Amino acid sequence: MNTYDPSAYDKNLCLKPSFGLYLTLVFGIKDFLLIILPALASFKSKSTSLDYLTDLVQPEMFIADLMVVVVWLALFNRNPDSKVVWENIWSKGRLMLILAFGIHAAILLVEQLYALNAVANWQRALNLKLIYLLIINLIFLANLVTSKRIYDTFADWPKNKSLKIS
Repeated sequence: MNTYDPSAYDKNLCLKPSFGLYLTLVFGIKDFLLIILPALASFKSKSTSLDYLTDLVQPEMFIADLMVVVVWLALFNRNPDSKVVWENIWSKGRLMLILAFGIHAAILLVEQLYALNAVANWQRALNLKLIYLLIINLIFLANLVTSKRIYDTFADWPKNKSLKIS
């Protein structure tokens, strides 16, 4: 494992998730967040200022979002006293994220190709929202595949303090 700056490690001497990994995790559950945020905002006021966010939700993405939610749960349970199941999920978390973002990209690509096929004029069929989301998904996917820091973060798990090295 590479040596990183001492501030990159937590109190259990494990590599902390980087800002890029947190950004990837948040973007991976964007469809859940786009449903929850307007609902939470409506509790405080009767304003519908966030209702436009629900138009950005793509329900077909929820299956891939569930994989990212499981990785979030493993991150929250990343401590020496947690169950072995969380360690197993965390060790496969990078692959789960790659699969989730791959599914996102495939769905977006199929939606755009379907729109292109349905219209004779391809310029009218281009949906910029889908294209931008596809590009962003591919950037996150490339980061997950190539980042050594993300690889090392998912390879690291806190050791139990009761174990003694002799």
